[in-house]
Amino acid sequence: TVFALFMLIHREDLRDRIIAVVSHGNYVTTTEALDEAAQRISRYLVAQTIINTSNGFVLTIGLVVIGMTMTEAGVFPNAVLWGVLTACLRFVPYFGPTVAAIFPSAIALSVFPGYSVFVAVVALIAIMELACNNIFEPWLYGTSTGISAVAVIVAAVFWGWLWGPVGLLLSTPLTVCLVVLGRYVPRFKILSTLLGEDVEIKASMRFYQRLLAGDEHRAGQMLREQVEQSSFEKACDKVIIPALKRIRSDHD
Repeated sequence: TVFALFMLIHREDLRDRIIAVVSHGNYVTTTEALDEAAQRISRYLVAQTIINTSNGFVLTIGLVVIGMTMTEAGVFPNAVLWGVLTACLRFVPYFGPTVAAIFPSAIALSVFPGYSVFVAVVALIAIMELACNNIFEPWLYGTSTGISAVAVIVAAVFWGWLWGPVGLLLSTPLTVCLVVLGRYVPRFKILSTLLGEDVEIKASMRFYQRLLAGDEHRAGQMLREQVEQSSFEKACDKVIIPALKRIRSDHD
């Protein structure tokens, strides 16, 4: 906390020092890279805060409704506490939501007779997690960070293995910085290609690779998509003719 506080207080000075050290005189590219990384990470943190806060709010409302409708006392113990705890723990990827789900489930299992309240709480948490993991998080995180879904998982495994819980917490922001680095520094372009959401591979090369692999179904599907997006003539200019040229070149 002290380290982060001093970095925030002296952020302008630190920024100037970093640019002076890493730019090698190319201040325009370095400044643009830092600005893009900061914007992406800011959008990611805002999106994460919105999702986690909404998740905690919905859990609190759900526990209150379960307590009113399924218990004799008409109340679920500390529903607000479990909602706030869920919102906070969800900032830790993968591990946090699991820990957050244990507390209200354990309370429902130990306090109330039978299994009806426990099943209702587990079902509520499962529905919320499925909605967040499959709908809201890919939509918000994909547009905010610019890294692929596979890269998010790989980054969590790598940084979690390297630095433990702290690495797991910082995995996405660190990966965003690596993707931005690959966009602006040619020697690190492989990072942007492997981890970035937008892959800079021409449609004709994708088509040619599918033909080489013998995947005629996917090649035909790609061609139909190009025709639907533009026209047959443009699809020929963009996909078929460049692929034929590459085939002739490789054949020669």
